[in-house]
Amino acid sequence: DNNSVDVRSGTTVLSSFGTDITLGQVASNKRNVFIDADSGVNIRNNTTNIAQFGSDVTLTGGTFTINDGTRDRLVIDANDITMTDESGNTAFNLDTNVMTLGEVAANQENIVIDPTNGVQLRTNTTTHAQLTADKFVMGEVGDDKSRVEVESGGVKIINRQSSADSTMIQFKSDGDIESGDFLIERSRLF
Repeated sequence: DNNSVDVRSGTTVLSSFGTDITLGQVASNKRNVFIDADSGVNIRNNTTNIAQFGSDVTLTGGTFTINDGTRDRLVIDANDITMTDESGNTAFNLDTNVMTLGEVAANQENIVIDPTNGVQLRTNTTTHAQLTADKFVMGEVGDDKSRVEVESGGVKIINRQSSADSTMIQFKSDGDIESGDFLIERSRLF
């Protein structure tokens, strides 16, 4: 280039200083830094941008990792985003439209938000409360467990023995209260 000062090794241009600056060889599988006088700094593989620093920052391809010198604290890759606390525990994970806050491990509390199951409050993988668009469930849905379910049609207290659910008491939307043993209407008791 007649408008630049080039650093060469034989005929190979290793760097070029002109209106724009290229540091490093521009060739297949060679990394270089290109400083564009108009748009910013690009880190490249040959002529393909890996990172661009201008009015915006763009990192392309691979995995983006921030490490504190001890461990990876933030990892963004093609599959998910993971943040780790100072003890090495997963504090946040976003994977295929499912967000998890807190570590999923024995005796660890966490919150999971996903478009299918709503918001779940859990210990490890056991759900203790769940909120979806049309229902709130308080208590574990499991064998030999009781729970409360709130829906637009009323409130139910449900007990599960083995795998069979029994509604112990139901507060209906019309004001009636039902149970397996009695019915309370607004004006009388049966």
